[in-house]
Amino acid sequence: MLVVFVVPYFSFAKSAHKLYVNDSANGTQDGSANHPFEKISQAIDKADGFNGQTDIFVSKGDYKENITIPGNVRVVGAGKGDTNIIAKDSGDAVVTMKNKSRIEGVTLKKGRVGIVVKKDAKAEIIDTLIKDNHREGIVALSASRNDDGLVSIVNTEIYDNGWSGIYSEKRKVVILNSDIKNNGRNGVAFARGVKAYFDDSSVSDNHQNGLSMILDDSSLYVASGDTFRNNKLDGIAIVSYGGTGSVVVKKSRMSENDHYGVSRIAKGNVAASVWNGVSVVDSNNYFGNGQGNISRILK
Repeated sequence: MLVVFVVPYFSFAKSAHKLYVNDSANGTQDGSANHPFEKISQAIDKADGFNGQTDIFVSKGDYKENITIPGNVRVVGAGKGDTNIIAKDSGDAVVTMKNKSRIEGVTLKKGRVGIVVKKDAKAEIIDTLIKDNHREGIVALSASRNDDGLVSIVNTEIYDNGWSGIYSEKRKVVILNSDIKNNGRNGVAFARGVKAYFDDSSVSDNHQNGLSMILDDSSLYVASGDTFRNNKLDGIAIVSYGGTGSVVVKKSRMSENDHYGVSRIAKGNVAASVWNGVSVVDSNNYFGNGQGNISRILK
């Protein structure tokens, strides 16, 4: 099987506007470097009135708020563990992302969800820590399966969330150099129709599967250097309801999962030919999976 998947270049246009935020700001606040806003939401309100790309630079500190990042806005913190956005409303997402938005260099916690990517929105999540949210770390709503609907998750840690680390509806998703661990359900869960690419990421210690996906109308390419380890069910669980799809897993490690390294699960009357699109090649490394490396077809 030949799978061609072009990894995108993670950059939007050069910024036309810059705004600054510091949680210790007082007195005059206009968003300039000398007179920063105290809250991120103040900068977002001002950015809404601009044309073109806006960068919002957020200093080290704790920001208790829920924010919605508009299109063509990048929120850039001082780094994971330094810039912390803590949900003011624990029943809402810490961050909601609209089309062509980006978040980078922050920690997001204590919301219902860490990040919601809106329907039909392209978004970038870079160098971010998403933890201790009540449900998912990231929820990506449906979008096109081309680059217009791409969610890029790069150099990001997603752990200790109550439900799955990442849940995506039908769209395009790229996960690179990220660590997804100890989430209450699956590390990653893909609905029907997702087009996804993994590279050099670790998915471990999750309370259900490392990665769970519906095969029907979907494609998954696990490129190299990925680890699915010590998950409570399977490293990778592939579920078919009878539709075709494609899965390629190569040069990766499935180890010490309580059930299988890779499981294949048929729901209903599924033709044997459906599994022809699943290629788990010999270059993978398996070790210590409780029930075996690759399952038979499970019902």
